[in-house]
Formats: sequence, structure tokens, C-alpha cells
Amino acid sequence: MKKFYLLTTVLMALFAVNVYADRFLYTENYEAGGVPSTWTRNGNNTVLSILGDDEGKYISFLLPQENGRSAHNLWGAAIYDPVKEGLTEYSVSIDFQFEAFGNNQFNGEIAVFSGEKCPKTNGAAGSDWSDFNTVTPNCFFSLSQNSNTDEAQGSTDHTLWYINGDKENTISPVKGDWYNLLLTVNMSTREVSFELTGISNDSFSKKGSKIMAEDADMYASGFYIMNARYQSRTNVDNIIVSVPGDYANDPVIALTGVQDNERTYTISFQQGETLHVIGTDGNETTVSYFDAGEVAGAYVYKTTTSGTLKAYTTMGSMTSATIEQVVDCTPIQLPLPTYQIVNAEEGVTKTWQFKVDNSTVDMRPEIFMDFSFKSESGKNDFVLENQNSGVNVKVEDKGVLTVTTKAMGYVSNSTTITNDSEFEILYDFDYEHMTGAEVLEKGFVASSSNVNDQWNTRGRLMYSYVKGTAVGDTIKVYPWGATLEDNKFEEYEILGSTIDEEKAHQIFAPVYVWFDTVNLHFKTGVGIISPGRKGDDNSGAWVQDAPMGVDGLTDNDFIVVGKITSYGTSVNPTYYQGAAIADGEGKLPAVYKENMTEDDAAADYAKLHKYLTTAVYTGTTPFTVYRVDTSVARIYVLRAKNSTGINEIFNNDQKVISDHNAPIYNLNGVQVKSLQKGIYIKQGKKFVVK
Repeated sequence: MKKFYLLTTVLMALFAVNVYADRFLYTENYEAGGVPSTWTRNGNNTVLSILGDDEGKYISFLLPQENGRSAHNLWGAAIYDPVKEGLTEYSVSIDFQFEAFGNNQFNGEIAVFSGEKCPKTNGAAGSDWSDFNTVTPNCFFSLSQNSNTDEAQGSTDHTLWYINGDKENTISPVKGDWYNLLLTVNMSTREVSFELTGISNDSFSKKGSKIMAEDADMYASGFYIMNARYQSRTNVDNIIVSVPGDYANDPVIALTGVQDNERTYTISFQQGETLHVIGTDGNETTVSYFDAGEVAGAYVYKTTTSGTLKAYTTMGSMTSATIEQVVDCTPIQLPLPTYQIVNAEEGVTKTWQFKVDNSTVDMRPEIFMDFSFKSESGKNDFVLENQNSGVNVKVEDKGVLTVTTKAMGYVSNSTTITNDSEFEILYDFDYEHMTGAEVLEKGFVASSSNVNDQWNTRGRLMYSYVKGTAVGDTIKVYPWGATLEDNKFEEYEILGSTIDEEKAHQIFAPVYVWFDTVNLHFKTGVGIISPGRKGDDNSGAWVQDAPMGVDGLTDNDFIVVGKITSYGTSVNPTYYQGAAIADGEGKLPAVYKENMTEDDAAADYAKLHKYLTTAVYTGTTPFTVYRVDTSVARIYVLRAKNSTGINEIFNNDQKVISDHNAPIYNLNGVQVKSLQKGIYIKQGKKFVVK
């Protein structure tokens, strides 16, 4: 969010004595593209990305369907080294926007801090903030979202935020509006003055100050973001750390446009300075701040000539360093995508996932992909256009798939994949349809209590059959093990204290199930379930994900895992013997099929209900089952037809064969038995326990 005029006004107000002489110790406007290395995000699913609008680029921190997660930018205290001697005052300026608040919790936060780690300044909901300076002595400023507000709580447009932890000093930032935070740090008095100014709404202004603790580090070194769950997004732009004093700052050269063999660079400099640009053709141009172009202090240079672009600033008798940028105007060819099989079926049908990495491409453009498949039979040809990275493409016939990467202003690139290999099912475990008798034979016993009654009470694994119009003509059907009388699935278990490593391999061999973690539960009609807590009575610590795998496979094999998630979230259709009957308002059920016999309804539901979530792993990769609300309904293994036997592969090619008796190590190389939350290594492969 580029607001150069606003920032100029802010800095003029701060340093009224000499508004043209600020020395910039650190500046980042994200115009160069790419997430700077100073930024760190927490959480596997969080996203740090560079976005843009009509006024320029900014960095964005997105939290998807996750609990609260943080990110921070640590520019470090070393930036002050050149000015520490005699430093009396400096400023920190940051633009920020809450594009979306969390929609489930209210623990968002932003903070400016010192030191090597960002303090967590937000406390429990409604807590007493009277000891704020003691708790977080190195926090210069924070806005912390209050989860215990009055009418502001739950609003989709604004919520109430504490300033510096003071529940009597609050603001309600508007979703989507941009704000500027300006801090003035007085080194001798240890006072930090703040001014919050509306960028989107220039009538908004909030001022105040705080005195830093005696033991606080007075050199601001980073900016912290806490996003509240779920789907929250915070954007940041124009981070500037500066000190007053006559100085000619180094200009910043950023590539801001690529169009075939033309390059566009934006050269930023500060008010009071004169910019000198020596182009790739050797000609020099002198530019003043307000005559730079459409945006003051941002000179746009375009060229089709390769060479070296140079820029420096002058201010009175002072001259900055000369910044050089090598310019290559050769048209840029896009990279090819990487791809892997993420799902497969018996025969030649496969689903490929394609990802294209733009991190090494100038300007990091959004790269799209086009797909064209020519089948041998001529019956399964297709074309897909303008697909994003991460797209899954299903191929159902032998033939050739052509993949093309493209982006405006760049040279496209293409590759082909021949789909001619066939897979056959090596093992198939249909847990969803195993009977209670079959489960008992595996060593399970009837469970004394349900893992989670929500599998039953939510009634998601059922369908309705309507015979006529009279009361009682509607039958609710709970197939595959759920008793019709009380809508409960038959449940079985093996206590964790009785599962050793050998038994964990034998129960569903060659499938390996967890041990020394949590009990092993099984619901007929549902499959394998992890109750989520340690201890025979499930009273111990939470274990988010229980590990599983298949022994005796290589990376040439594929494990397909079918899961029922969210307590069986699925289609729950209503079938009718006759025509569908509308309600009093003339509305029909959202999902229904009419003129069906009972047998046809059962057959249709069996086909329709199949586990809706699948994941595919290479043969040696461990995988996990999420606690309580997820079941493993089916596991089957695919192997290429006519492949060499396992022993021969191992002896001749030295392939790694999956063996869940193999030791597990943490990232420090220490062998472990009990798996807590973290990343582990088995047979050279990393896997995650959440």
C-alpha cells in the first residue's frame, strides 16, 4: 500500500526542524517482489506472500482454517550500529491493514519489539493488563484484540483492540482500512510516543506514549503479527526505521515490470535528495523528489538495452553510495512444473498434481498452466486452461499429456508426459465394511464406551427412505454396522497398554498401526479411529495424529488411504418410492432421488457414500490418522504391473523397503519411541506428528 505523500507528511511532523534529512537505517516497501528472508511464519499451513493493488506491493500473512498462528519480521539491532554513538531519538513507521479478522476467536495482535525473539504480548481473554510493562519489557507498542468485547465482539467489520495492553485505551480498526503506525523512541527518557493515523480514513488519529522498563532493550528490532482463527489476513507495507540528521540515503532499485525484452525498474529515494540515474545506455538523468513521476520519490526507468543500471543520491555536499543493478533484457523463459502421482486406480487411470515454482523467476509472476491430453483411443481427450499451481489433473486413458506454463510478458515452456504404465492392486483393506465378527478375530474387544458420540448423534452416516405420505412412512437407514434401534455403531477397541510393536504390525499386516500412543478403536461402518488421548481410559495427553504405514513397499509403490472426516460429513440423501413430497412452503429436500426401490436406494447410497477424502503416499512414507473425528475407511496398495518382486528389487537395486520396525529419530538424530508433536525421520524420510 504505497502512501508516499502520507509518509512524507508523517515524517515532516516528526522532524519539524529538518524535514529533508532523515537517515534511513532500514526500509522495506516490497516492490522488489518475493518474501524477504527477515520474515518468519509459524504453522505449516500459514502463508506469507507478496500481493499488490493499484498503489504497489505489500506483504500478506494469511491464516487458513487453523488455530491462531504468528509471523514476524526481524530486521535486527545491527542496523543501529552506525549511529549508536550519540543516538538520542529515532522513529519506526509501519503501514498495516486487517484485511480479514478471525471468525472464531479474538486473539489477534500486532507488536513492535526488541531483542532476538518476539514476545507474545496478548494474554488470556479479559485478563488484567496492569503489569503489562513487567510481563513484556521489550514491547514498544502493541495492538491486542480483545476477546471479551461488548457490541464490537463478533462483528465481521471491526472488533475492539487494546493499545499497549490497556483495556481502557482501545480502538476498533475497520476491516480493510489501512493505518500508519509511527513510533518515536527517545533514548534518554525511555519514552515511546505513538501516533496511529488512518490512511484509508484520513480523519482517524490516535496518540499516546509509554515509558519502557529500565531493563528493556531500547533498539526496536522486529514486527510481530498474531492472526486469530479462522481465515484471518494481515497485510504490512512501508516499514521504515530512521533517525534525524543530514544524510544522503542510498536509493533502492526494484524490478517492477517485465514485458518480453523490456524491463521496468522503480528507483525510490527520499525527500530533500536529488536522484542521479545512469541508464544501461550510459546516459545520466537527474531527478528531484516531487518531479520523479506519478508518485513522489519513485522514479520509473524502462529499457530494452542490457547493461548496468546505476543510481545514487546527493543532498547538499553529501553523496550516497552508487547502487548498481545488472539488467538482462533477454526474454525470460518460465520454468517447467514438477509433478507427482497423488491418486491412482487399477489400470492406467492416475491423478497427477502439478506445481510450478516462481521463486527463481524475476518479479515472481503468477504462472498459469495449460493441459492438453491426446488419448490413444481418441475417446478421452481433454483441454484445461489457466490452471494454478497445485492443480490435480486426472488422466483415464493411455496417451500423451502436454503441459505448458505461461505468464504475461514471459516466454512459455512446455513438456510432455506419456501415460502408459498400468497399476494393479497389491493389497486392499476395506475397513469401512468389515463386520464385528471380523474385527473380533483381529484381537479387538467390544468397547465399553464410544470414542465420540458425535459419530452417532450427528446422524451423518445415514440416508432416508420415504415410502408414502403417512406419518411413519419415512425410514432412516444406518448401514454398515449402525443399529437401527439406537443409531449407534458397533465399536471395538484394543487398549494401548496391550499393544506392543509386534502386535502393531500383525493386527492388519502388512498395514502397521500405532502403539505406545493411544488406544486403537474400530467402528463398524466407519473404520479405524484414534480416540486422541493416551491411557487406557483416554484420560491422558492429547495426541493429534496417530502414525500408520504399510510394510514391505518401495517408493515405486503407492498407498491410497481413504478417510471419512468430520464425523462422517457426507451426502445424506432422501429417496422416495413415489414422487418427492414438498413441505408446507412447497420446498423439496435439498438432496433427494425419486421413484427408487429400497434395494436401489441402498445400492445408490453405498456408491454415493464412499469415503470422500483420499490421500496417496509413496510406499515407504508413514502417514497419520487425525484424532476422534476422522476414520481410515480403506487402504489399498498399487504396484506397477510386471514389476520385479520385492526381494529382487531390494537385492539388485538397493531400494529402500518400508519397515515400521525401523528406528525413528527426531531432528537432532536422537532415537525416540514415544511420538509427541513434531517432525521425525524414519528410513530417511520426514513425517509430521501434529
